[in-house]
Amino acid sequence: MQADGLPISPQVMDSKDAIKSAIPNNFPIVAPDIPLIDALKLMSQEGAGSNNGRDRPLKVPSNRTIPSSLPGCGCVLVAQDQQLLGILTAADVVQLVARGKELEKFAIAEVMQPLIITLKQSDLPAPRAITSLFYQHQISHIPVLSDQGEVVEIITPESLLYQTAEQQQAEEALSKINQQLENRVEERTAVLTSTVEQLQQEIHQRQQIEKELRKSQILYQGIVEDQTGLICRFLPNGTITFVNQAYCHYFHKQPEEVIGYQSLHLMPIENSPLLADIIAAVSPENPVFRAEYEVTLPTGKMGWHRWTIRAFYNREVESSNVLEPTSLFKLQAVGWDITESKQVEQVLRVSEERYRLLAENSTDLISRRDLTGVYLYASPACRTLLGYEPEELVGLSSNDLIHPQDWENAQQCRTNILQTQDSCTSSYRIRNKDGNYIWFETTSKTVIDPDTGTPKEFVSVSRDITERYLSQERMRLFESAVTNANDVILITDADTINGSGPRIVYVNKAFTQITGYLAEEVIGRTPRILQGPKTERSQLNKIRAAIVKHEPVQAELVNYSKDGSDYWIELNIVPIADERGQFTHFVAIQRDITKRKEAEAEMLKALAKERELNELKSRFIAITSHEFRTPLATILSSADLLEKFPCTKVEKQGLFNQIQTSVKHMTRLLEDVLFVTRSEAGKLEFKPTQLDLTQFCSALVKEVEIGVGKYHRLYFTSCGICRGFMDEKLLRSILTNLLTNAIKYSLQRSTVKVRLACEDSKAIFQVEDEGIGIPVADQPHLFESFHRASNVGSISGTGLGLTIVKKCVEFHGGEVTVESQVDRGTTFTVTLPMNYEPSKKENYSGD
Repeated sequence: MQADGLPISPQVMDSKDAIKSAIPNNFPIVAPDIPLIDALKLMSQEGAGSNNGRDRPLKVPSNRTIPSSLPGCGCVLVAQDQQLLGILTAADVVQLVARGKELEKFAIAEVMQPLIITLKQSDLPAPRAITSLFYQHQISHIPVLSDQGEVVEIITPESLLYQTAEQQQAEEALSKINQQLENRVEERTAVLTSTVEQLQQEIHQRQQIEKELRKSQILYQGIVEDQTGLICRFLPNGTITFVNQAYCHYFHKQPEEVIGYQSLHLMPIENSPLLADIIAAVSPENPVFRAEYEVTLPTGKMGWHRWTIRAFYNREVESSNVLEPTSLFKLQAVGWDITESKQVEQVLRVSEERYRLLAENSTDLISRRDLTGVYLYASPACRTLLGYEPEELVGLSSNDLIHPQDWENAQQCRTNILQTQDSCTSSYRIRNKDGNYIWFETTSKTVIDPDTGTPKEFVSVSRDITERYLSQERMRLFESAVTNANDVILITDADTINGSGPRIVYVNKAFTQITGYLAEEVIGRTPRILQGPKTERSQLNKIRAAIVKHEPVQAELVNYSKDGSDYWIELNIVPIADERGQFTHFVAIQRDITKRKEAEAEMLKALAKERELNELKSRFIAITSHEFRTPLATILSSADLLEKFPCTKVEKQGLFNQIQTSVKHMTRLLEDVLFVTRSEAGKLEFKPTQLDLTQFCSALVKEVEIGVGKYHRLYFTSCGICRGFMDEKLLRSILTNLLTNAIKYSLQRSTVKVRLACEDSKAIFQVEDEGIGIPVADQPHLFESFHRASNVGSISGTGLGLTIVKKCVEFHGGEVTVESQVDRGTTFTVTLPMNYEPSKKENYSGD
């Protein structure tokens, strides 16, 4: 046996083809969506036609051939996509008709029977086995399939009779029986067709009535179920017969928990009307009862219900053919939870009362205007603000009262309100009753018409901001002055005096220009970010003490900009208090006085220089007058002797020598002064040449030893041959001044040592004596012009020698140091580079 659902060879017909031709092999195969009526017509044609190709032998296991002149199978096979789905027989149709079903409304797939058994042509069982299958499965048709899965035959109990060809007589009897059956089928089919047509007419009429009834029921059911109201129907005794979903949802009940119970069992008896009162209140002429009452809601809270109850009455036809009401048979109640609306009403009443009190007692003008700007209502505040009585302002247009220069701004605000439905605030000048303009700030919003959904008027709140506007104008002027001031203006809070200090809350443009900081970089930080190493601590302590006491303070100190450069400021800090006297801020005004400080420094420097020059002048006059007086006196006395007294040749030569010595002394003095003057004027000439320093120093020591050093012991030592590129004239001045000073300030027969050492491209000269030494207090001033140590006593000198030494050393790019102890002697050390090449700025040239 083969299960159903196998491929089939006959062409499958669908609803589009609508059975175009007779089916091969006399067993029609149709698609599952074919209407049942079309399948019946196909069955009728199949039963009435000829064998039409059915004459083919059926092979059986016993190798017997069954006659193939079989009648029509009386069925239709159902298949789709080459898959066998089921079968429809005439018996199935008879059962449908018997049940009163409308055959035109069914597709064959809805009434077909699924195939239980199929057989293979190559493996057919014996007829007795096939008969057992019919009885076992209670079926009357078994399809037979080829090896390729095609339907080649349908075996029925009638056809099976033909295959029992054991006796010709049985075949003939079976043929007669079959003929009788066919006749009966034809008769029954005719009767059935007539019955079906009659039933179809009746069914069609009934279906039309039922269709309209269903439409009405669906419409009514939809209306009832879609209502948000609570709908229930109940009998006069209060028994509920129907409730909608909203009713069940509201009371948290299922329909079966409500239907059959008293209609008022869910409502508090003390608040709801009694059923008897409701029935007594309604009548056929007035069948509607309405009530509102407070109830306990399903949530346990108190709320409000509104119910509309309609009564329905039976009517009977009297003898006079007039319909008269008889008895009440049903009531329908529709209810709403009006708790929110009651609450809204209460809120609205309270709001209206508040609005009335607000409008009547507000100092702001509350008004209503139409869309053109005409006043519809004005609160009593208009008397104070504009001088108009409310009834005087009603009917006037705000457009006529607004200042012409502000009208466009006010109109733009109204346009924005109409476009966005949002509130809008605008400021403008409005003319009062006296003709003067005051400043108004008005916030307006539209009122929407509930019927059209469009704006119908404006509601506005206006206040007089004249004083505020003038204050803002003054504030803008002040802010402009502060922002654009040349002085730095910095404002800090007064809440964080301790700890990290006050925090900056505002800086003006000058601050950013002078310090280099952006405003956002310093807001919230302490002014201490402007302090640095040169900021004087005493000034900071002074400022802090004043800030702690909330007192004004002035100070001058050094601040630092963002790039690290310092600058001087003149600082004035003033505390600011609020109306309660609480100090809230500090205002600091800083003026950049760097140039003034530089000018003061230059002035002080000039004054110091002037004092120094005056002192030098005094020293110069004192020294030169002393130093010139002695040689001049010698010259004068020698000249007098030569003039007034006869002298021998030897005496004359002695006087001439004295005169020459005095002149040389004065010449050296003048040369020293001229050297210092020219060096300070940058007019000395530096001409370095190649020198044998050892030979140069040795010759110079011998020269001095013969002259002023003849009463001292002079020693020269050197590390060997030492050559350098130096100015011979300047080097001579250095060593000569050091040697003559060592001799001058040392006792006779004392030792003066001169040393020369050359190392690391430097020449080191040392002159050491055993003289009076130099006090420590005088050592810092040794190289100043005309300065002499405090212990020189009557020893002559100009105070220029060491100045000349210092200048000459500097021209060589070297340095000079001194070590000295009083009464122990002095050592001067001069260090000069061996090959010094001065820059253009250092290359001095004389006239």
